[in-house]
Amino acid sequence: MLKQDITSPYAINRYLNETKRLYSVLESQLEKTEYLAGSTYGLADIKTYGWVRIASRTGVDTSPFPKLNAWFAKIDARPAVKEGVQIPRA
Repeated sequence: MLKQDITSPYAINRYLNETKRLYSVLESQLEKTEYLAGSTYGLADIKTYGWVRIASRTGVDTSPFPKLNAWFAKIDARPAVKEGVQIPRA
């Protein structure tokens, strides 16, 4: 079996740019609504939270997205979310 370099600068750059584009879509939505699908916390928020939570690990700077950061902080502060991110426990 050949050992291949699985890091491609093109692929990494494309991923980062697409992530920033999608964060800007989220930012635009959060300028209009409190949560992603409206005024109530729901499935869209639950599913998206985990993806936004790893932004720092992927090298994406979220500082250009203040509404997204405020939304994230609000979701991150929920008691059930705080408990959930601890699973599995060490």
